[in-house]
Amino acid sequence: MILFLKQICILSISISYAIKAYSGVSQLKMTDVKHSQISKVRHIGYFQKIGKKIVSFPNRGDFFLNTNYRADAKKKTLGFSKLEGDISDSMRNSLPKIMSRVAVRGYRESSRDSILILDGIGLKMYALDNNDLSFISQHDIVADRIRPAADSRGEPLTNEIFSFRQQFIKSFNSVAPNKVKFNSMRLIPSRWKRGRSQYLVSTNIPGFPLLTIYCSSANLTNCRIDRGCFVDGMRGFKNKGKSLNLRGLGISEKRKSLVLADAEKNELLLMRYHSCHHIALLRKIKLPKELRPVTGVMVDKNENLWISTSDYDLKTDSSLYVWPAAKW
Repeated sequence: MILFLKQICILSISISYAIKAYSGVSQLKMTDVKHSQISKVRHIGYFQKIGKKIVSFPNRGDFFLNTNYRADAKKKTLGFSKLEGDISDSMRNSLPKIMSRVAVRGYRESSRDSILILDGIGLKMYALDNNDLSFISQHDIVADRIRPAADSRGEPLTNEIFSFRQQFIKSFNSVAPNKVKFNSMRLIPSRWKRGRSQYLVSTNIPGFPLLTIYCSSANLTNCRIDRGCFVDGMRGFKNKGKSLNLRGLGISEKRKSLVLADAEKNELLLMRYHSCHHIALLRKIKLPKELRPVTGVMVDKNENLWISTSDYDLKTDSSLYVWPAAKW
């Protein structure tokens, strides 16, 4: 009888531990922040880390910032500035007049001495000269040729493509013209690529949280929406008849995972990426209450987690934060 009670006790402890370990929800802590940047732009619409440089754009504006990042800085406040309490070591760069008030949601420095910039509201791709930021070209992103992701059986049938496009266009048109449709564009890691698409994009389009974009090799601004990806475990983001509240997009190549932010619930969504046809929601990460509404998410090559917000927090006056890989 005593042995039986001991077995029950051990079993109950195991079950309670299993529930805790596999609850699907964890907590990100402000005390684990590695570095934070004192706000120079309150509402950061998009940011990207390139080498030791951080490129950040306001929600809508006619400039962007280049900031030097010191990854080995021992103090949290010295990752972006040389002096304690200084705002940051940043350089302000003006965009061409044709891009005034553009909602930048994608940035890539290509190998052709040009910069590609995505407009998340007007759905245009711009090309600028990487030396003097002069305007080169722009194209509207073609949206009505989207296809469902291919599966192990091959390409979808003609009637499946037609039905999918109708659903997409209906959802696309439900988002107000002056609202952000594309939240964040990131380059698809070469090891993940299946097909021609170069970019993965998170969206506010109901029922279509993740898309891929293909751009011509002959003209890098000549782009179209290529595939609609399928995400398991995201029923709450489908068929609501209103814009989604997703923000940012982080790609962890080592973990083969994606990270998005749900701005309404103040949490991160961690997903396993198998292919565009199979993306599974793994768990949710609750964000600290001190953070203002999240606007962006990124994962760098060292697996550090970056988060931007729409306003500075009241303690550190920061709006850009870095968590080390082991803390998320």
